[in-house]
Amino acid sequence: MKQSQFVKQREPLWLQLEQELNAGSFTRPELFPASYRQLCSDLSLARSRQYSPLLIDRLNQLVAAGQHYLYQNNQPVWFELRQLIGIRALEACYQFRRWIWLNLALFYGLGLAAALFVCSSADNINYFMSAADLEKFTEMYDPASSGTGRKAQSDVLMFGFYIYNNIGIAFQTFAGGMLLCVGALFFIVYNGLYLGAVAGHMINMGFNEPFFSFVIGHGSVELTAIVLSGAAGCRLGFSLLAPGIYNRFTSLKLVAHQVMPIVVVAFVMLVLAAGIEAFWSPRLLAAEVKYTVGAFCWAAVCYWLYRGTVLGR
Repeated sequence: MKQSQFVKQREPLWLQLEQELNAGSFTRPELFPASYRQLCSDLSLARSRQYSPLLIDRLNQLVAAGQHYLYQNNQPVWFELRQLIGIRALEACYQFRRWIWLNLALFYGLGLAAALFVCSSADNINYFMSAADLEKFTEMYDPASSGTGRKAQSDVLMFGFYIYNNIGIAFQTFAGGMLLCVGALFFIVYNGLYLGAVAGHMINMGFNEPFFSFVIGHGSVELTAIVLSGAAGCRLGFSLLAPGIYNRFTSLKLVAHQVMPIVVVAFVMLVLAAGIEAFWSPRLLAAEVKYTVGAFCWAAVCYWLYRGTVLGR
């Protein structure tokens, strides 16, 4: 169906909803849930058929206004968060799935390549980090030391530090996309190579267990959040490279609105990752316990990504 036919067929419902939502009252409130479900279906169809961004943005705003009316003062904050993570962010991931897959491939592909390169020769680690960094990582994960990578700082202080550090990396990656995608891709490539090199070095040193048992718990949400930030940043930068029928400012504004659910979910993931890294990862527990919990975290994140990038919800 052409866009003009679709709009002609569905616009009476949209106009009615716009008028009633703006007025804050409905002639027949009991019919609103059904109308809202139809509106959500219209938005999904418009996205799948790749109708104009202006139409999709209009429907997006109408859906957001309808959701606000439907759930205002009736649902707790956690329910709103569940709606964001379980619906809006998944729809945004599907819309920008190619950018997410690109960033996933770059991040993990280059990370694996760097790990194999370092494993092939211990001296290759010098291409990626300084002697001071090598000494720091050796001290952190040497089984002969504390085994936790911690000094005397409290978990709460480390939680604050991890939030600051993680969000700083994600913000750099996202904001770097404004440089016509180059900045976002740079940070994805850099972090993928660096983390892969660290993993390869830990394997060479024989520190596999203390290293992987420490990072497996929080790594799933933290690394995925960085990838999502990179994908959102790349899409933002691409809107400046190829604005389509709009001027660059309008295109940037539309895309920024569309990627916002992904950015918010990445922020939530980074806070969760900081909590796991501060309060769980350094615990002196059996490696099998940490690997089990870490495998569950990775499975949950992969399932969420699968729902978003393959199923659309």
